[in-house]
Formats: sequence, C-alpha cells, structure tokens
Amino acid sequence: MIKVVENYLSEIIGLSLGVLIVILVWSLYGSYIRRTCCCCVKSNDSNA
Repeated sequence: MIKVVENYLSEIIGLSLGVLIVILVWSLYGSYIRRTCCCCVKSNDSNA
C-alpha cells in the first residue's frame, strides 16, 4: 500500500515539475518563439 502511494506521489511530483519547466521556458522564450513563428508564417505566405 505504501509503495502505491510512493509511486503516485512520484508521478505527481514528476508531472508538476514538467509543467513548471514548461511554464518557465514559455515565460522566458514565449515571446521569442511567437515572433519567430510569425516571421516563418509571413515568409511562407510571401513565397506562395
């Protein structure tokens, strides 16, 4: 029973860590990623 709880807790901690990392990366690089994506979309439109 304790083993099941430990596995559950480790999964929750892993998930929350992953979410935190994604949020951190997005807050740091979100604007940069959006800008480059917009540039890519614009260049693709002009080529077509």
